[in-house]
Amino acid sequence: MINQIKFKTDVPNEFWLKHQIEYAKECGPNRFGVPYMGKITTNLVPYFAYIPVSILAVIPGMRNEQNNVRPKDLASLIAYMAATKELPPMQNSRETYKPFIQIAHNGEAWVNEGNHRIMAAKSLGWDYLPVEIRYYDGGERENGILSPLKVQEYHSKYFENLVLHKKAKKTTSKATSKEMSP
Repeated sequence: MINQIKFKTDVPNEFWLKHQIEYAKECGPNRFGVPYMGKITTNLVPYFAYIPVSILAVIPGMRNEQNNVRPKDLASLIAYMAATKELPPMQNSRETYKPFIQIAHNGEAWVNEGNHRIMAAKSLGWDYLPVEIRYYDGGERENGILSPLKVQEYHSKYFENLVLHKKAKKTTSKATSKEMSP
């Protein structure tokens, strides 16, 4: 598990970025209301972060998936995730198929891939999911729901909770062992 994340920004210069932002604004949103996303300006290193499911659940899908749920797919995902306690693997791989979030020039977050996985995690009561995040056209500079600062905070909190959970488990195990001793 990787508890440190960094953000790698690739912006040649401010003039270039200003042009990208202006172009994104000119293009406007598509028929689903999704802002134009042209050039990737920031990536996560490694490529994913742990984000609370409660946050992910309010991010709209890029094709209005929250209002177009495929019940059989959702039921299948819930069954798989309940049985394995993990996301399903990618096709022809053992790596988990993480949701993919795109951040537009204005800081808006949109689920590109993984709406049903997020819905399944929410229905199962999961607290966090690993997700891939990419920022487009300077979106990393905006104070959106998944700004780099917030992503860093969510990711750090996940590992803090993990450590606390492990400590609590050890304490409970020791107490149980003492109670069972003659």
